[in-house]
Amino acid sequence: MKLNNVIILNRRHLKEFFSFAEFWKKRKEFVDISNSNLFCKPNESSQKKILNSLVRDWIKGRTLTSDKGLDSHSIMLSSGKITRRYTSQCEKELALLSREEAFGIVCLYELMERELRQDIYEVLSYLGYEVFDPTSGVITLQNKSEREFEQYDEQEGCKDTSVKLCNVLIANTSKEQYGFASVRLGSKQINIQAGECIRAIFYGKKCLKLLPIVSSNMKFVFNKETYVTGASKDGTLLKTVGNVLAFTCGNKGYIYSTDATDKKFVASHYDFSSEDYNVTSNIGKDETIIYVEMDKNEKKCLFLTDKKNLYLYDTNEGDEIVLHEQNVLMASFVNNELQTIKL
Repeated sequence: MKLNNVIILNRRHLKEFFSFAEFWKKRKEFVDISNSNLFCKPNESSQKKILNSLVRDWIKGRTLTSDKGLDSHSIMLSSGKITRRYTSQCEKELALLSREEAFGIVCLYELMERELRQDIYEVLSYLGYEVFDPTSGVITLQNKSEREFEQYDEQEGCKDTSVKLCNVLIANTSKEQYGFASVRLGSKQINIQAGECIRAIFYGKKCLKLLPIVSSNMKFVFNKETYVTGASKDGTLLKTVGNVLAFTCGNKGYIYSTDATDKKFVASHYDFSSEDYNVTSNIGKDETIIYVEMDKNEKKCLFLTDKKNLYLYDTNEGDEIVLHEQNVLMASFVNNELQTIKL
């Protein structure tokens, strides 16, 4: 069995070079290698031997949960319990799976001693499930899906200042190469091709804005294995750090924000900067820029953070990004005039 072009001989190899997508394609090969003394040594703990056997049976399609099951902290067996050390933080996501699938996945990750949290969205998408919870930070869709978000209504008068704004990844993780999923917000609809993504701004479970896939030849780029969002410009992949959360692009260049701790945003624009910015502005070190937008003249740029702080950079007034307004849920330039939605 090979994963990521490495021959898997033992549990350490499996954990280190694991990819669920590759594993699932070659899962029947796992049955063969897991029987070897190299993979599961004679002096292996009894619990690891039990887990190894359970994963094998799961892959073979045998019914496991008639006398077995899961609780939030343990794998329940007729002979006793096995403590869940690597999978207990994914209860909400595991609940989307069938009982057999959830049981098998938990046994596999406990066998490997690999954190399920880092792979859970890949697992769900490869097994054909969707995640539709904005508060998780990730929404996954499949081809032919049609989803509509609940739009934030200013008239609702929600005054919960403790809720942060979220920049949420919405990705079509379908394995089929051709097809698309559709998302709607009010009258706006965006079709997301397989392997592509958009991002959206949420306040709780209410959506404020869908960010476009492409704008002025700049585009979000999605890695289906790592779930990292990058960006390309004129067909060239940009070297980015962290996830690209939002971008704004014009005739003179572009600006994009990231969730990297040491680089809030990057500007490659004639009137703003030709160098990367570090956190030297008034933007707090504990804030993440979830939305950026330039005006049509490309002389001003707004930066909206997860803490609902709106910062403004005006090239006519110096080189400092200043705090413009607080408790802002969304901001935009309309006919070069700044307009906001506030709590």
